[in-house]
Amino acid sequence: MPIITDRTIGCNRLDLTIYKKERTALHSSNLDPNSGMLMPEPKICSDEELANMIDAILKMDDHNRNGIIDYPEFIQAQEAATTQAKN
Repeated sequence: MPIITDRTIGCNRLDLTIYKKERTALHSSNLDPNSGMLMPEPKICSDEELANMIDAILKMDDHNRNGIIDYPEFIQAQEAATTQAKN
């Protein structure tokens, strides 16, 4: 439970805006466990969006075009992503 100290207004009263924000945050299932802040709702992709993402990944990483990313292809893709992230 967050402790509010710098936003109190004399006589141990809270500003109404801060109270509402904290109350919402306390009862939310989307709280970041580290910061206690609200996290955005996760995006739920449609079947078509998922199929498009998978097709793009297979096109990029399935070098022998057998429809499966085997372990050597996976390692090669991870190394390429690491190299690209460094540049």
